[in-house]
Amino acid sequence: METTELNSGIEIPSHVPPRLVHDLPIGRGLTTTRLPHAIVDDIHRDFPPVFYAPNLMNGGGWVFRRTEDQITVIHNPEYFSSKQIQPYAEMVGASWSMIPVEQDPPEHGFYRRLLMPFFVPKTAANMDANINEYARAQVLNFRDKGHCEFMSEFAFPFPSMIFLEMMGMPVARLDEFIELYDTITRDGDMNRVLNGVKAVIAYFEKEIEARCDVPAGDDLMSFALTAEVDGRKLSHDELVALFFNLGLAGLDTVSAHMGHIFRHLAENPDQQEDLRHNPDKIDSAITELMRAYGAVTITRTCVKDTEVAGIQIKEGDKVCYSTALAARDPEIYDAPEKIIFDRESKLYSFGTGIHVCIGMHIARRELRAAIRAFLELVPPFRIPSGTVIKSDLGTVFMPLKLPLEWDL
Repeated sequence: METTELNSGIEIPSHVPPRLVHDLPIGRGLTTTRLPHAIVDDIHRDFPPVFYAPNLMNGGGWVFRRTEDQITVIHNPEYFSSKQIQPYAEMVGASWSMIPVEQDPPEHGFYRRLLMPFFVPKTAANMDANINEYARAQVLNFRDKGHCEFMSEFAFPFPSMIFLEMMGMPVARLDEFIELYDTITRDGDMNRVLNGVKAVIAYFEKEIEARCDVPAGDDLMSFALTAEVDGRKLSHDELVALFFNLGLAGLDTVSAHMGHIFRHLAENPDQQEDLRHNPDKIDSAITELMRAYGAVTITRTCVKDTEVAGIQIKEGDKVCYSTALAARDPEIYDAPEKIIFDRESKLYSFGTGIHVCIGMHIARRELRAAIRAFLELVPPFRIPSGTVIKSDLGTVFMPLKLPLEWDL
């Protein structure tokens, strides 16, 4: 593919009109002290429907800010491949692609069929008692202090403990796993990222080897080791690719959404009070809060020349799918920046199409348990006066710290 070079040294493909080249104000290594989603609103207001961002995922690619164009991309794997969204396997010289997020049809269908028995709503419902117990226990750890640092004291440990128990990983190593995945997803030093990737892979490879010689348990790793579809089981590399991907979701994404939701409730005491007096609204509130605070940005790779929204997309081009952009599209939602608990609208924050989040039923239960535990056990909470919240604008938007306080 022919390219031209800008003064900055960044190469722009020759088929990209210069008028459509704009740096994306979100991405790995970027942070903000504004509300992250206010920047998303800026993009919808100030940028064209389609533009080419040289800084997209550090390699450049197309950004579609309109939901309908993003759906066109996501729903057409024939033209847009999920392979190699992230370079983790490539970094360690491996050839696997993460499962199921980096898989295309027909392989993707095989993996979903194999995994779905563990993720159906009935299975998730059976976890409710444990999820609620963990949430309440975590809140009780700091309730009587009158304050907490929400991200480190709740948003990370609570869903991560659920994930580790579900996977059959040692909860005693909780802090270690959280730190490893935080390094992998956010650290700007690629040597530390590489070491983190190696450490996680080494752990799973050791577990796979050890579990081959012992009776299967009822955890997800044991399930994946023995599950089969049409007589085929997962290979060693497929198991590594699956477990690595599940760790990214289980130890990061839910925590990020919790951070945004609790920041909103702390900054909007009227809506916090509404849920305290009307707990039956919590489920619809979760849908709306997830809608407004989509957090994930991933890419697809064009594998066949095509056209989207009147723009020529060439083979090899990267394209962006951002749940944050899709969730605040003013062409889809009236006043998308407003949180309306009884709003009835399509939710894109768990993804769409064949790649809709496989763990969304568990994630919703974790969010529900977290909100209920706080509202039942903690008085009205707020962010301390004068606090500046710094948020990561990378692959997963997230408050880096979120101090909360309440009156005893």
